[in-house]
Amino acid sequence: MREKLTGRMQTRMQRDEYASRILNRSLVALVIRSLVVLILALAMPAFFVRLDWAASSSPPVTPVSGPIASDTTWTVAASPYHVTSSVTVNAGVTLTIEPGVVVKFGHNTGLYVDGTLLAQGTPAAPIHFTDFRDDTVGGDSNG
Repeated sequence: MREKLTGRMQTRMQRDEYASRILNRSLVALVIRSLVVLILALAMPAFFVRLDWAASSSPPVTPVSGPIASDTTWTVAASPYHVTSSVTVNAGVTLTIEPGVVVKFGHNTGLYVDGTLLAQGTPAAPIHFTDFRDDTVGGDSNG
């Protein structure tokens, strides 16, 4: 046996149905927006990387390699230094490294001294010899 719906019940059912349609439209719109953001993120990774790189405050790196044939000073202003291939201080030549300088070594590289190395840091400005991937000193120099 069917009962006759009263006017109040019909109005309530219509209101609930309308709210349900609005909610469904909102969910669909949210899903579409999320998909658009995901597609943009996947389609333009270089754009997002470029933004991160532009915001970076990493200092410029001074690459060094090969023989040092004349007296040379590595300064704090040009630090950090990236040893891209082994460096050799030739006989009769002096390499001076100022306090506060950071020297970062690439894979399988070294500093060979046949001459003189003057490198004396201070408690306030130590000299750091570290791996190129070490971001704790000299900033993020390896991207």
